[in-house]
Amino acid sequence: MGKFAILVLCSIAFVGGCSFKSATPQVASGARSLVSGSPFINQNGNQSGWLEFTMYERVGPLAPGADGNMWTPMDGAVGRISMQGALTLFSHVGIGTYSPITTNPDGDIYIGESPEDGVIAVAQVTTDFQITDFTIPVSTMITGIASSFDGNLWVVGSTYLGRLSTTGQYTDFTPTGMQPPIAITRGPDKNIWVLTQGATLLRVSTSDGSVTSYALPFAGGLTAGYDALWTGSGTQLARIDTTGNVETFTVPRQQTPAAAGPNKNLYWITHNNEIVEYSQQQLRAHRVVTQSVGSGPTMVAGPDGQMWQTKNLFHVDVFIVHPLLPTPTSMSLSVGQQLTLSVTEPKSSQKVFTATSNASQIATVAGNGFSFTVTGVSAGSTSITISDAIGNSIDVPVTVQ
Repeated sequence: MGKFAILVLCSIAFVGGCSFKSATPQVASGARSLVSGSPFINQNGNQSGWLEFTMYERVGPLAPGADGNMWTPMDGAVGRISMQGALTLFSHVGIGTYSPITTNPDGDIYIGESPEDGVIAVAQVTTDFQITDFTIPVSTMITGIASSFDGNLWVVGSTYLGRLSTTGQYTDFTPTGMQPPIAITRGPDKNIWVLTQGATLLRVSTSDGSVTSYALPFAGGLTAGYDALWTGSGTQLARIDTTGNVETFTVPRQQTPAAAGPNKNLYWITHNNEIVEYSQQQLRAHRVVTQSVGSGPTMVAGPDGQMWQTKNLFHVDVFIVHPLLPTPTSMSLSVGQQLTLSVTEPKSSQKVFTATSNASQIATVAGNGFSFTVTGVSAGSTSITISDAIGNSIDVPVTVQ
């Protein structure tokens, strides 16, 4: 699907901006498919799955929206991806595939734009696609953006660190001698943390902008966990508490920086294209899932409690953290016999499921919610497909004798 353009004539002031809304955002179908055709088994015996959405447009890093969708910067557009993989585009000059993105407590999405005629700006995007541009008085592109608990935005570039209010007021807080930032995030202590080249970690007070620096043994991305900050390089992972104390651990080699999941675990992809689930509480990798996931930005927790990632620009993959667990996992019954099939999705808000027979002439299924009745009709083999509201599904083999 081709790009579409909206011509807007406006002047953008230092405080404030220009707002406009699309009459008809364009929609692209996201083709969903289960990679490998079925859920796979991980090391601890539970079942998990992997969904892949084909976008047909270049997509960038992802951010969960307050509206229950995922949001992404694209080439000349901002994209909204539903939990079922439907992509809605809204054209906006200045946004690029690699633009940094964050979700703010006010419910809006904020994206650092690419320089246009020497102007650096942040796009404020509402969930109904109204966009306001805020220019900031810096000379280099925005490389990172994070929201703070008080609703302000913090941005970094190669030479600056600054705070931007949701009304467009920019205040510079660049510390003397700051090296170029690598990453920025909101910490569990409600302060902003910045990782710079040279393995220096900066804690920025959101109340007065004061900066405290800590030296790290290595650096490679920055992740806010539930009670500490994390960074990693190769097979080394470091936990930094909010007072600057550092612990290091040896872990499976990291290809992407760690991402915080909804269950107090960290997730990253290894150089062998494996997914590592690392417990922040037990301080160990308690699950390594072998799956061909390709390359892409860091994973991010979605509104559905699963881990989302852009893969190779044209695909969005979803790692199912909370798998469907049917009981029993396979069924054998005689003609006319009825058996109960139940399903749960642990640690998930998904409580209502659907079940469909793939050959009703062999076995039928009835019921809704989480408990179903399977009835043998004639001798043969088939399966019952159980699905949840976000597209996660699993097949339960059925044999009728």
